[in-house]
Amino acid sequence: MMQGFKLTMSAIKMINKYLLSVILILISIIVFFNVPFNILKHVDNNNITDNKPPLNEPHYDNMNLKLVVPTVPSEVFMSPESVMKSYLEAEKKRDWLMTYALLQVPQDISIEQYCKEMNEYNGQLLDYKIEGVKIIESKDMAVVYVTYNYTVGDKKFLEIKEPFSCIKIDGLWKVRWLPRQ
Repeated sequence: MMQGFKLTMSAIKMINKYLLSVILILISIIVFFNVPFNILKHVDNNNITDNKPPLNEPHYDNMNLKLVVPTVPSEVFMSPESVMKSYLEAEKKRDWLMTYALLQVPQDISIEQYCKEMNEYNGQLLDYKIEGVKIIESKDMAVVYVTYNYTVGDKKFLEIKEPFSCIKIDGLWKVRWLPRQ
């Protein structure tokens, strides 16, 4: 009985040494490659959920550690209403990568700059309702009317039938940069 206990203790010591060496190797990889920890795993309420950070945290490619625009299903871009709905849903979640993907962004605005500025914004979209869509005569511009509630700091606001612009580029609808008319 005592020998079984010694065997168990030696096994535990060996496992501890192995785990310690694995942890040290992981730490050295993280430090050497300067990998943000949140892309390795995400811990939420002490539960490891998956290898993806939440939507409002930055997503990085594995090689260059630059922000990556998410892939958006093509049907989202088929109408001004669907692209605006997806944009507003992403804004409610503060998913700035997705809002960036749905916007017609000027070339001089990088995804990093956009996400940084949006993360500094303390407003929060609470809810919305798309009230109507008007396609402009050229058929590559549209106005989407949205009623929505939002907060900035501790103040709550209601906007009624605010016009937002959408533009059709290469057959796909996008929310226009600075979309409010």
